[in-house]
Amino acid sequence: DFYKNEPIFWVKMSSVAVLGALSFFPAIVFFRRDMARKEGVTLPPLSDALVERCTTIINAEISGLIFIPLFASLMARGVFYVNDFPWAIGVALYAVCLGGAGF
Repeated sequence: DFYKNEPIFWVKMSSVAVLGALSFFPAIVFFRRDMARKEGVTLPPLSDALVERCTTIINAEISGLIFIPLFASLMARGVFYVNDFPWAIGVALYAVCLGGAGF
């Protein structure tokens, strides 16, 4: 009941959703190449554009990991706690982040 009124909790959950969604693309690229390699298919090297894209996504994930413990410590201290915060706004933010970053 405490967390539904905590805006920082919803920001933290949205950050986790974005990080999880961002990890899909590099994982799919690496898993497809791994499966093809196990089947004995000779693979060409990754294109520079694909390497740059995966590197950018992974760097963004690593940078984003810094904020999750920060949000957790702010949440534990009750920073920005609002007793009448409408929890539906937090759920909507979470859903938008999860859905938007996944597509």
